[in-house]
Amino acid sequence: MGSGKQLWRVWLMGIAATSIASSLAMAQVAAPEKAKTEKLKTEQPVAKAGEKKPAEKKPAEDEVRVPLKDSSTYLQPFKAAVALASKATVTIIAEGKVICLGTIVSAEGYILTKASELKGSVVCKLRDGRTFAAELVGIEDQNDLALLKIPTKGLPTIQWADSSSAQVGNWVCTATNSDEPVAVGVVSVATRENKAGRSRNPSSASGFLGVTLEPSEKGPVISMVEKDSSAAKAGVVKGDVVLEVKGKKVVTPEQMIDLLQTTKPGDIVKLKFLHKEGEGEAREKVVDATLNKRPSQNARGDIQNSMGGKLSQRRTAFPKILQHDTTLAPESCGGPLVDLEGKAVGLNIARAGRVETYALPSEIVKNLIPDLIAGKFKVDASVTRQASLEQRMEMAKTELKKAEEGVTAGRTKRNEARVAYQGAKLDVDNPSAAKQLKRRLDQADLELKAAQEQLNKAKEDLKGLEEAKKSKEKVEMR
Repeated sequence: MGSGKQLWRVWLMGIAATSIASSLAMAQVAAPEKAKTEKLKTEQPVAKAGEKKPAEKKPAEDEVRVPLKDSSTYLQPFKAAVALASKATVTIIAEGKVICLGTIVSAEGYILTKASELKGSVVCKLRDGRTFAAELVGIEDQNDLALLKIPTKGLPTIQWADSSSAQVGNWVCTATNSDEPVAVGVVSVATRENKAGRSRNPSSASGFLGVTLEPSEKGPVISMVEKDSSAAKAGVVKGDVVLEVKGKKVVTPEQMIDLLQTTKPGDIVKLKFLHKEGEGEAREKVVDATLNKRPSQNARGDIQNSMGGKLSQRRTAFPKILQHDTTLAPESCGGPLVDLEGKAVGLNIARAGRVETYALPSEIVKNLIPDLIAGKFKVDASVTRQASLEQRMEMAKTELKKAEEGVTAGRTKRNEARVAYQGAKLDVDNPSAAKQLKRRLDQADLELKAAQEQLNKAKEDLKGLEEAKKSKEKVEMR
């Protein structure tokens, strides 16, 4: 009974952090001018005869402030809700920086996290400050889950609640390994089948092979290979029939696309296919293909989705999701999403949009834990692995060059559209042409903005890799 009252107080305090401050701000705006005038009269000194009227004192602009959602004022009331979960949350570090969070699911040192964010050797930092090198036990591709193992025991573990208890509008908190939650929000869409995630169109965040597929009795047939693509560099040509991707058999183009949906740029994927040279018989061939970044095709969507911060590299193709409006950075995914009772209703798996974060429902995660620990999803390094730091730097330089070319092309297209529109405006006898060219100019502006965003991102990615290389060299020198 006592704990229920405490949680009720936490809930009320959570509302107070925003709604009370917001109400005060609204009252400030809606207050009658008469009340403001009376207040100013009492605060201002009265001028004596012959003296100048003293200047009126203006109300301070910061008298009433609505706390930001990432401020300590907003987050502090929810500390009690994450008190237990924070002890079962770890930060995961690679190449000298935090890449994601992890959730302790066994006292024996087993930790769940987001697989696609892992790279190279990783270290887990516990709430008590201890750090341990982690072993990768397994990866469940469909849900982008990875299980790590650290050499220690007696760890506090997360407590689960069924995700059905997280109804639309309910408060949810994202725990980290500190006193306050990293973010707080509300459930925007209850647990559901993610039909969009099962689309046969490849995700914009997945790795890019650069082929077009057609069905056949033997398997997916390569009907087109893009120039300078991952497939072209690996030796794949038109007419090849794909048999396996990442060590798994594929029979249809849809199966191949599903497997590639779970990859990310920089993954080295093993392909097995039938290849025919000249008039001879087709023979099996096995190659490694280093996947590139997928070209952007939706300027408007890219701009809108990236507003408010970076998105997760893999953010689609999850069978089931619980959606909330918390604004999480990609490096804050992998940790638990808890209700006001401190129990995990899901595991944050992707920042998917400007106000969209996806969590894997708790029941799915719990069901996968025994199989992951048992080694059912053991990683086969021979069929998929991440490109080296040096390889990723070369890819980043290529992406930067493409982005620079994209901005140049975008500026040219926008300038041409602007000239055409200005000319059409002078033709008063044909107003419809001006409207059409204005739409073309608006689209060119959007595409240029998206190209500039991609250029900034490419510069940031390359800078991060260069810093990681310097950190690596310092460690090796020691």
